[in-house]
Amino acid sequence: MYSITPAGRAALYDWLGDEPTPCAMEWDLIVKVFFAEQGTKEQLLDNLRRTAESFHALTETAIADTDQLFAADYPYPHRHHLFALIAKLDFDVCASIEKWLEWAARSRQLG
Repeated sequence: MYSITPAGRAALYDWLGDEPTPCAMEWDLIVKVFFAEQGTKEQLLDNLRRTAESFHALTETAIADTDQLFAADYPYPHRHHLFALIAKLDFDVCASIEKWLEWAARSRQLG
């Protein structure tokens, strides 16, 4: 179980009122795709395939983890609605990336 000090709670309260930073994607696959002409088509396809496999496994793990959030003994049932917001974004982002990976692997842009 976690705890927070009064000073920590005050700092958290202040931080929650700050403007969020813009979303940023930092992912070496994008750089590898950008410079793919310096390697082989097989390297690019292997990177896309391995990444798709990783995302599939990540999605399966996320689904299992989400199931645990709704177990009867979960210690924070009053936060389910907040976790649902995050899980929806996480699943949608993963699904979009998986869809892009499938498209990229069969794209005519690969030459």
